[in-house]
Parts: sequence; C-alpha cells; structure tokens
Amino acid sequence: MLKICWFVALLFLPLPLHALGGDNGQVIKICGSGDSQVLLRNLGQAYEKLHPGIRVQVPDSIGSSGGVKATAGGQCDLGRTARPLKKKEKRFNLIYKVFARSPVVFVVSANLESVRNLTSQQVVSIFAGKIRSWQDIGGPSGKIYVANREKGDSSRTIIEKHLIDFALIEKPVGATIYSTPETMHIIATHDNTIAYGPLAAVKTEKGVRVLAYEGVIPDIEALGAKEYPLFSEFGLVWRQDVSALALNFVKFLDTHEARKIIYGYGAAPVVPEKI
Repeated sequence: MLKICWFVALLFLPLPLHALGGDNGQVIKICGSGDSQVLLRNLGQAYEKLHPGIRVQVPDSIGSSGGVKATAGGQCDLGRTARPLKKKEKRFNLIYKVFARSPVVFVVSANLESVRNLTSQQVVSIFAGKIRSWQDIGGPSGKIYVANREKGDSSRTIIEKHLIDFALIEKPVGATIYSTPETMHIIATHDNTIAYGPLAAVKTEKGVRVLAYEGVIPDIEALGAKEYPLFSEFGLVWRQDVSALALNFVKFLDTHEARKIIYGYGAAPVVPEKI
C-alpha cells in the first residue's frame, strides 16, 4: 500500500522540461473516444505552448474500447475514454483517471429554432419512430431525421440507464453513426435532424442547437446541482510503464489553465483526490 501511495504522489510532482525531452521533438499520442477528442486537442495545443518541442497528437476517434486496447498494446501513450474501464478491460492492468464530466445532451440542427425542450416521453417516441414530424412537438412542419449511435456508445449507454423505455426500443429509427465528431457534423449540415452526445463535443460545432431536457438546460451549474441527470466521464488510461513525458501531460490537466479550457467546453473538471 505504501508503494502505491508513493507512486500516486510522484505522479503529481512537477517535472523539469529537460527531464521530459522537450528539446528532442517528442510526441505524446492520445488515442480513443471521439467524445473528448476536440477538448483534448485544445488541451494539447495549450500544453505545447508551455513545452516547446513537445507535440501532443490526438488522432481521430477509434472509440473508448479502441483507445484502451491501443494503450494496452503500446500503440498509444494515453487512451481517452468516455466511460470507466469495463470488467474485462481490467486485465490490462491500466491506470485510469477521470479528468472531466460533460452533460450528455440532445441536439438538433440550427433550423429548428422553435424546438427548445424535450420530455423523456418525447425522446422515446422520436427514437422509436412514433413521433415523425417536428410539428407534433411544436416545431415547423417537416419530417424528423434521426442520427442514432451504435449499441455500447457511451452517450447512448448513459441515456439507456436513465431512461429504461429508451433502452427497450427494439428497432430505433434513423441512421446509426459510429463516432461523435461525425454525428455532430451531420447535425450541423442536415436540417430537421436530431441526435445526442456530450456537450463538450458540441461547443465548437456551428449549426448545432442544444435542447433542454425535462425543462432543465444542460450546463455546468445544473450538473453541479444534480438537476441534470445525463452526463459522461472523460478519462485517460495508461500503462504502468508510461513515460514521464505522458505523465506530465496528465498532471497538466489539473492546472488552472487546463481547468479553464475544460470549463470553456461546457464540461466540469474533476478535482483530484487528496493523497
């Protein structure tokens, strides 16, 4: 137990730049979920400004599961996840850290200005195909186009846990999209369309409108007050033998500058536990 405590304590000690190999053009590669992809790219850019010569690489999404496997296999320094490690993934003996929480929100294309709120029953009815026109819920006339996510997606899993009737939909309508960035792009470029995903992934996408859910606007204040029930956890995973370079980036996420960026994306930084 003592050795573990010392390891955790060392994790959060600052490291001098020369110890990180900043002059050697080293790369920190962070693979995984699309939910935190844009946020971590922005955090990576901020880190690079503080550490010239170090590059933070955040490739396109391969999903939380893909990020875990790639990190366990040594293809990535850090893996980005939008959920805790699954039981079967714990065999990899990875270290897991949550650095932020983001509301999971329902979003529509920009042309649907009169649609501002959805009830839980309306959500179920839309994705089940029982409500097919926006006019039926106070919107303009026109067919509802649905962009759903695949079974096992972190945002879909969170909605299913909160809304049992959503989980019981046998054949959801609409197209199935396999990454968060692609989902948000579809909403931004196709009128009369609805989808869902983490608020942190919506912030930089123009042409996307976030809806209230059961009358509650999904923001950090509502999340902190436990008024908004849907949220996902953004985490990072790494191997026991990860480089000091990568660990210093993990430490950076707890700094004031990083926390400010996280807030700017509509997510709430997670305060590290005291040792």
